[in-house]
Amino acid sequence: MFIFIYPQTISANDCDTALINIQNKISDAFMNSFMTGNTDAFLTIENELSQSQDPMHAYWLAYTYYYKSFYFIALEDKVNSEKK
Repeated sequence: MFIFIYPQTISANDCDTALINIQNKISDAFMNSFMTGNTDAFLTIENELSQSQDPMHAYWLAYTYYYKSFYFIALEDKVNSEKK
């Protein structure tokens, strides 16, 4: 006897748009910060991710803070690099 279990398919409507290409969005925000001299692109991502209590959102929000701190470290801004 064989039992086949098929993974549940996810429709486009079920996808969380905040997480689509999130790693690329964060990388782009990092590079954009150097070009513009501000962290506005990070703030947009932070606002979008903080709308949910989902663990995946929390992970990517922490990842965003991590990259944002690298930006401030590159500017030798220790105070802001230690903030979230």
